[in-house]
Amino acid sequence: MDKSKFIELRDALSEYKSIISYAEHPYLKIIASNLNIDVVPALFVERGDKAITSVDRTRFHTEYIKQHMSPEQRKEVMLLKSFMKGLEVYGAEISVEGFSGYVCELLIIKYGTFLNVIEEASKWIPPVEVKIVEGKNTTIIFQSQILLILTEMRQQLFP
Repeated sequence: MDKSKFIELRDALSEYKSIISYAEHPYLKIIASNLNIDVVPALFVERGDKAITSVDRTRFHTEYIKQHMSPEQRKEVMLLKSFMKGLEVYGAEISVEGFSGYVCELLIIKYGTFLNVIEEASKWIPPVEVKIVEGKNTTIIFQSQILLILTEMRQQLFP
């Protein structure tokens, strides 16, 4: 998104308190009705491999999740995300280097439930590769000390 379009977006939301933040490109953090909302501009691309930034692939990720996740699994995702937040390992941003929301969703699709994710994660030794769909290029690779935290938590959950 060019600078003039970003300024236009910021001005359209001027009734709200906002802060300009940066990831791969600028985005707005809006505070409205005691909610923190990230407004992240993305380009419309026809195919995921044409994306310029990771945000440009979001609609493809969303479609995949809609097609592969059951309503019961959505609840499991919320539990996993809450668990990760409690451990302070939720969020892919540089300051956290943790598990993104999308990765949490993929892990629930792969393992079915929150407890199964924890059970499987307790066996991981970095670097870890988790194949979401056999025969497809859908591998998640983890190389973080976060896995050690999950292993410690697993020992508390499953003594």
